[in-house]
Amino acid sequence: MTVLFDGAQVGIRFGGAQVAPDGTFDGSVTVPTTAAPGPHTLLVIGDKGTRYSTTFTVLALAVSPAVAVPNGDVRVSGAGFTPAETVYLSLDGPSSPLFLASRTAGPTGALSPTLVMIPDGTPAATYGLYAVGADSGFVLHTPLQVAAATLTLQPAFGQAGDTLQLSADGFSNGEPVVVYLDDVYQSTIYNQGDNQSLTTCPSGHGTCLVAPLIIPAGTAPGPHTAQVIGFTTGHIVSGALRVYAGTAAPAQGVAGSVVRLGGSGFVPGEALTVTLGLGNGAIDGASSRGGAARRRDRTLPGQATAAAATEDMIVLIAEDERAIAELVSVVVADAGFTPVVAGHGGEALALARLHQPVLVITDLMMPHLTGTELIAALRAEATVHGGEAALLRVG
Repeated sequence: MTVLFDGAQVGIRFGGAQVAPDGTFDGSVTVPTTAAPGPHTLLVIGDKGTRYSTTFTVLALAVSPAVAVPNGDVRVSGAGFTPAETVYLSLDGPSSPLFLASRTAGPTGALSPTLVMIPDGTPAATYGLYAVGADSGFVLHTPLQVAAATLTLQPAFGQAGDTLQLSADGFSNGEPVVVYLDDVYQSTIYNQGDNQSLTTCPSGHGTCLVAPLIIPAGTAPGPHTAQVIGFTTGHIVSGALRVYAGTAAPAQGVAGSVVRLGGSGFVPGEALTVTLGLGNGAIDGASSRGGAARRRDRTLPGQATAAAATEDMIVLIAEDERAIAELVSVVVADAGFTPVVAGHGGEALALARLHQPVLVITDLMMPHLTGTELIAALRAEATVHGGEAALLRVG
């Protein structure tokens, strides 16, 4: 005798003789573990050519979502129980079975879709979710992954006063939650679906809290911890936040000035990009690699402007090679002077007329005016501080 399950042969086990003298038989087969839920065809074929077929329905426990978080809900449904019997739901995982809830099967023996909460503190692992009929002993089960509840901040960094988007999953609908930053109270949020603070998490873990978090004024640069605590359940999730701060000295100056930049709270070794918004909307940028305490000088483009210098200690640098001009600017700034850079002799003469520097450092070989021609023009016009200035020629 051969038994086919959806066309595939399965083994049959008999108690005693295969076929009784009266032509009857009694045997059993094991439904393949890969059989999908729903109706299937069982075909029995005798050695003498007799055959019959019947329909067998594979039952299964359905759960959604397939990944849950502690204190989060899953929707469970199934069929095959005795009508109106009590059905016990539990998790069977790395430790002892964990009872979840009891529900009552319907008139047809079906367990209608019902919400079941995963207890807070359930370790992250892959579990078997079991539904067991109290009277019939009928059992359905399906895998369920429990993941750690998470708190995320978008972005995960900012300055004091910035507003970040906070997301935390595993809270119940309508439960007030309290937000802390480094154990300092920030706000209480009522996590209710009707005010749009409850939404679907991208991870598929169910529902999560989404709310703004403002970094308080005076928050010190460096790593911090944001924490959300459920007011009713005590459910707690935490996430990392990095606060940074930066300085620019001086905060204002003329075109060609050197601005010294510094900062703290950055990730050691991260690459930094410096951008400068120009008057025409363009961006002038520079990149550097350094740690949180590393500083970088940035020379502003040396175009002439209508603004007059506000300081008396201006040093004019006339150099057509930008790298050399920046290097000299750093030395001048470190000496306590305000460097102003010109890219050629003609521009240097115009900036000298505008700013009246106390010192002029000039290259010799430059377009428009050479260093020698620039010095002669400056002496002729006395366009330097008080009519006098030291003139230094460089290579």
